[in-house]
Formats: sequence, C-alpha cells, structure tokens
Amino acid sequence: MVSVLKVLKDLLIGCQPEAAKYLLPSSIYRGRVRVRGVTIPLPQAKVMREAVFTQSYCLIRDNAFKYIAKNLRPEYILDLGASYGIVAANYALTYPGAKVLAFEPDPHGYAYAKSLMDINRMENVSLFNVAVDAREGTRDMYVSRERCEHSSFYRNETNTGGNSDVVRVQCIDIAEFIRARDIDRVGILKMDIEGAEFSVFEHLDRQRLWTIVDNVFAEVHLDYDNREKTRLSSLVRILEDNGFFLKIHSTGSDARLSRLLLWGSKDAILS
Repeated sequence: MVSVLKVLKDLLIGCQPEAAKYLLPSSIYRGRVRVRGVTIPLPQAKVMREAVFTQSYCLIRDNAFKYIAKNLRPEYILDLGASYGIVAANYALTYPGAKVLAFEPDPHGYAYAKSLMDINRMENVSLFNVAVDAREGTRDMYVSRERCEHSSFYRNETNTGGNSDVVRVQCIDIAEFIRARDIDRVGILKMDIEGAEFSVFEHLDRQRLWTIVDNVFAEVHLDYDNREKTRLSSLVRILEDNGFFLKIHSTGSDARLSRLLLWGSKDAILS
C-alpha cells in the first residue's frame, strides 16, 4: 500500500493535490475518485479498493509516463497486463489519437477494467480478456481473488493459498497478434505480466519486433518461482541491442530489489 509519508511528500513538496485523497476517510469519496482526468469507481471490497488506490496513486507519481517525450504522437499503444485498466485509460486520455490495445487475463481485473472504460467512454481503447505469451493456447494462471495485479503463471506468496484459485486462461502469441493487425509502429509498449516478461521479451526479440517499438515501460519481477529464468541482464541486452536508452529503478517499496521498474526509449532518455 501507499504510505502516508509518500502521500504527504507528493502533496506538500510535489504540489499534487490528488494525493490528498489518500488521506481522507473512504466515506468522503462517494464511490469514485478522479485522477488525471479519469473517473475511477471504487470497489466495495476493501482489499480491491486499496489495490485500485495504489495503482491510481502510481499514476500520480508518473511512473507510466516517465522518460517519454511529451510531444509523442503514437499510433498504437500496447498495454500487456492491463490489470484494472487505469494505466490504459490514462494513456488513452493523454494520447487521444492513439489506438490503445490492452490485455488482461484475470477475470476480476478484466471486469473492472471494462467498467472503467465504459464509465469514461474510452472509445480508443480495445480491451482483450487474454494473457500475452510467446505462443497461442491455454495455460494455468494463479489468480488472487483479492488483487488481480498478483495473478501470474508463476506462484508466489501473494497468489497462492486460501484466497487464490488456479484458472485456465486463453493465451495469444503477441508477435502474431501484432502482425495480424498490421501494426508497423508501437509508440509505447507497457508490460506488467508478473514474471512472464522474460519469455515475451525474448520472443519479441526473436521475431525482430523490438525494431518497431519506440518506448517501453515494464515492471520486472524477480520474485516468482521461475528464478532460474529471471535475469535482468537478458532484458537489458535485448533492449540495448535494439537501440534503447534505459533507466532502471526499484519500485521504492521493495528492499530486496525483487521488483524493478524499467523504462526504455529510442530517443535520449529524458532526465
């Protein structure tokens, strides 16, 4: 969850009034908040409501937009692992000329994201209830009933136990999807797919599709049970070989550095 100290810092130092919402009793919200121009309905379940708060707060901190040129005019934006759809909605609002293609396999996250797009009338967002993968088919996914952003092909303490299920989900070959849609340029590729990013990065590299991507924002997960396959250096090599300038930060809440944020741009990285 977002700490009070971080909220106060953004409120007092960063002059970001939206941060004040995280210090108020939930009864004041009357069922929804507005962040960066997007109306965000608040779920009834406390844990899911906190998850939605956290994700929208990360937008206030600008994670999904850091190091991307303000004058970008993307034709396509791909959101791989859209979760509750909050990032996709903000991309759609920020870049109204873009076609935003968002993918979320978790049934709870997809249902919320669909309602979010409907409430905000996001006509330039296409939402797909599938997982992105290196091949088409079905796979078991460990699904948290409480927070969809923890659902993954790989197990950890957040998506196993009494509040979790194993769900068979449909997967698409993301490279085949791009080619079938005749997408020849991706302005932004956002990826948060809970450990599967390593195989997808490599698959896009083998298919020579990083050549059509201009900017990437990815959360890198080093804490699932596929540790032998999780090498940050492999992602760095792929992006640098394809002409990206990179920035890598910790998420700010993980002392073990098991989750990192990675930004890449083919323009010089903005400071």
